[in-house]
Amino acid sequence: MSGVWSTFKKPDKRHYLLAVFTAAAVFMLAKSGFFTTIDNKLKIVISGQKGRIRKLNAKKNISEKKTILVDILNFKKGNSLIHAHYGQLDYKNNFFMDIRGSFRVSQPAYYTFHIGSDDGFRLRIDNKTICRHPGTRPFAWNKGRVYLEKGLHRLKISYFQGCCLLGLKGKYQKQGENKQYFIGQDSKYINFRTY
Repeated sequence: MSGVWSTFKKPDKRHYLLAVFTAAAVFMLAKSGFFTTIDNKLKIVISGQKGRIRKLNAKKNISEKKTILVDILNFKKGNSLIHAHYGQLDYKNNFFMDIRGSFRVSQPAYYTFHIGSDDGFRLRIDNKTICRHPGTRPFAWNKGRVYLEKGLHRLKISYFQGCCLLGLKGKYQKQGENKQYFIGQDSKYINFRTY
């Protein structure tokens, strides 16, 4: 043989071991969920504010806007905006977030929604306020209970961050159940629609 093909050597034991090791590593990563796609269930508009924000209904003087899609409502407590799955989002102080999503209820019942925030927020479902905290504060939880009929419902969360530390998390649970799910996370009772 001549040309390019003459430069290839017959595979030896090392090549077979490398192939087996690579296949095992890919299998373990796939089994762990590493290659799993994430369904984006919440649409978030982040609006940077010119000047300080001290309350939820402050007059908006927007300097910039950014729209993102996330799977669950889970922004870590800290000094900058970090989503649990998407990472750093380059916001620290004086911004608003408007979060929207829709979900289908399969079992009508009372549901409790838990919102943890630093600073203020308002949770609305089907245009009805469920719980809120309009001012600044360190991270704390509020909850509200609502009866949800079977069918499609719309969720809106308004949030603001003034200065210093921040964080925003949202969960829900069905009456009589102990397990809580993140807003955006599907359960046997509620399925969030994908964007």
